[in-house]
Amino acid sequence: MKTLNELYLDLKKFGDFDASPDNPELFLNTVDEIALQKDPSSLPVLLDYFDDETEYSWVMTSLRKAIEYYSRENYINSIIINLRSLCKKALIWTDEIVNSILNGEEDKKYFCTHIHLAERESLLKLFDFMEKESPHHATLIEQLRKEIEETQN
Repeated sequence: MKTLNELYLDLKKFGDFDASPDNPELFLNTVDEIALQKDPSSLPVLLDYFDDETEYSWVMTSLRKAIEYYSRENYINSIIINLRSLCKKALIWTDEIVNSILNGEEDKKYFCTHIHLAERESLLKLFDFMEKESPHHATLIEQLRKEIEETQN
């Protein structure tokens, strides 16, 4: 079995999906190997591969499912802590991931309890986007905005 560092090198090598027709599949196989180890330190590495500009949305969908193999706490914490880089590169995917979290009662509760760990600007940017793209969470987003503003004052 390869070490995480070896797997990270493979991710980098296969991350250029256009370089070889096999790269997307090899990339996802590597993602699966990493996710099966469930080492929380690998989550930020995987999150860094989300990209709204890619034509390989099916790879992003599989990547999203793979990160859900981790414990809910590690998964949600990693999303919150890495929100800035996620929103910069993959706001659409971040919206999809956070929507998934907010759709589960326990996940939503955990997310809301730990939201203070998120970088404020990115969180507000995500909320602005979600209000347009995910209006079914508008009430919750409004409530979270108020909580953030109260803690900032």
